[in-house]
Amino acid sequence: MDLSTIDNHPMEKGVSLIIKDTEGNDTDIKITVISMKSNKAQKAFLANRNEDTDIKIASLLTIGWENILMNGKEIKFTKDEAVKLYDNYPLICNQVSDFILNEQNFLKKN
Repeated sequence: MDLSTIDNHPMEKGVSLIIKDTEGNDTDIKITVISMKSNKAQKAFLANRNEDTDIKIASLLTIGWENILMNGKEIKFTKDEAVKLYDNYPLICNQVSDFILNEQNFLKKN
């Protein structure tokens, strides 16, 4: 296999996932995360060794989002808001965690 056909840059730059509702239908919420195997993630884990809950890991690896509203007002992405989102909405946290754990989501074939 020619390794030049595999682009592993999405691991560091991030990949977006579409959040599904309770019935499994796509919503308009898009969350961008980096891979657990990325250099940024490894540094974040080392700095936060004692706080490795799903919520903390998902928030550390989230680098942006779109279309997240509360009472009609857009919630601006910050790491603190990500912690709140994942803490208050396990449905979203679980999807992000599952997505992050699957390395296939971060490998792009050229």
